[in-house]
Amino acid sequence: MDLSFVVIGYNEEENIVRTLNSIYNLELEKESYEVIYIDSNSSDKTIDLVKQFPSVQIHLVTSNKYSAALSRKIGSDIASGRVIFFLDGDMEIDPQSDIEFCMNELDNQHVGVISGRLYEIWYKDKRVYKETKDRYHVQAEKENLISPGGFFLITKNLLEKVGNFNIGLKCNEEIELFSRIMNEKVSLYRSNKLTCVHHYHVDSNSKSFNQRLKEGFYTDFWTSLRTTIRKKTFKNYINFPGKKKNLIVLFINLAMYVTVILSMIGNKMLLLLPIAYYLLILAKKKFDYKGFIFLQKYNFYLVLGLFDFLFLNRGKDVQYSSEKIR
Repeated sequence: MDLSFVVIGYNEEENIVRTLNSIYNLELEKESYEVIYIDSNSSDKTIDLVKQFPSVQIHLVTSNKYSAALSRKIGSDIASGRVIFFLDGDMEIDPQSDIEFCMNELDNQHVGVISGRLYEIWYKDKRVYKETKDRYHVQAEKENLISPGGFFLITKNLLEKVGNFNIGLKCNEEIELFSRIMNEKVSLYRSNKLTCVHHYHVDSNSKSFNQRLKEGFYTDFWTSLRTTIRKKTFKNYINFPGKKKNLIVLFINLAMYVTVILSMIGNKMLLLLPIAYYLLILAKKKFDYKGFIFLQKYNFYLVLGLFDFLFLNRGKDVQYSSEKIR
């Protein structure tokens, strides 16, 4: 078997048919690939819809900690293809994508991961309200992969060699994996030969900050950092664009929170420092209040995740089972 498509999903009844059709519409010999769908215990009609595709292998996961990393790990273990194409259940592959080119590139020992261009369509109340064309601005056949994005190709041998996905992570699981892959002295890149479209339904996919906190999403941000330090891949991790800046901003925010607390129990003048800092940030964002509030809430919950990581230690061993439905 040359190629295994590993599709993961949870409650994707609005998307999954489109995703699977996009695979079968590719110009590939049917004998050369397989399609595996890993479901994280959907409560809607997703599995019934997948059953409309007779050749799709369906596996149902039960776990105490569902994650993309867990589903992909299970799918890759099942896969028999030399190359694995990971794809989220709310994406579709553009029919003009040159999958053969991507697979040939992976035959090069110096190439580890290939992804591509990503178009995004955002829905609210089942209506399109925003579109992003080519989120990563991929213009050439080979450009450095500067951010993960839910779809990529990798050989099964390389994936297993670096230890596969860390199933304990709900956050940063791709970057943590890529950091280990980079230690193998191979390149990770995006190509304009491959394009996927992400259909993002705000109503069904959105989770509140509190929900993400309870599920350990923000805690795992810090867990992934600790993992890269232990595996000596932190330098690779921090060199992904934006990661260094994100950490600096987080610790500045933490310092601002401490300053506010100190001003409440001591010198009131200290409060001027965080006020000035956040006014400066707001001005830089051209007084985009909604964007500013969202970003500050995100940073605040990451700080809460840090306290959870350091003091509450609510992390738990991942327990799971996988049942083959068909």
